[in-house]
Amino acid sequence: MGVTTNLINKPLNPRAQDASPLAYNRAALYSGKALDFDGVNDTITGSSSSLPASGYTIAAWFNLDTLKASGVFTWGDEATSERRSLFVWDSGSGSYYLYSSTYGSNVRGNTPLSVGRWYFGAVTLTTEGEATIYLNGNQDGVGTNTLAAYTGTTYKIGDTGSSETFDGEISGVRVFNTALTAAQIADLYNFPEKIVPT
Repeated sequence: MGVTTNLINKPLNPRAQDASPLAYNRAALYSGKALDFDGVNDTITGSSSSLPASGYTIAAWFNLDTLKASGVFTWGDEATSERRSLFVWDSGSGSYYLYSSTYGSNVRGNTPLSVGRWYFGAVTLTTEGEATIYLNGNQDGVGTNTLAAYTGTTYKIGDTGSSETFDGEISGVRVFNTALTAAQIADLYNFPEKIVPT
């Protein structure tokens, strides 16, 4: 695929002391802060009529305190093929993975997740429903999500919309109204302070 990632400049390890030109517009702008969810009743809810039905990317940093079914970012209606979600789930296997879901239509990543570790997770979904899961800047799974129209404009951070609440930390949630390329996902992973990838 030709995309590479590195292990420098990750959350909680900013390059604040870097005096080289590389430091410009980088770690000095990244605070290293995250929202801490208790896995019981912590959810951020908002509303936006501009969240896309398809042709999108969801990306976020997350750190699990507990392995459980839990949403990172979700919007749309709670009905078959109408929800749009990046979430953690086990599908009955006992091992938890990153998923792209449109409620009842799920595409799974291939790397089992563990507690106490920061991950950069992303899902891209084309207008044709082709989903790609990325974990730490690398492609981790592909598949197809079934898409249906929805009317709901509510979004949630830390919940799937089905009271599957997140237990751990979430930081840097972003939604793009296009399916980013593998190189753009790697760019966001390698330079987490960026708002928009190269």
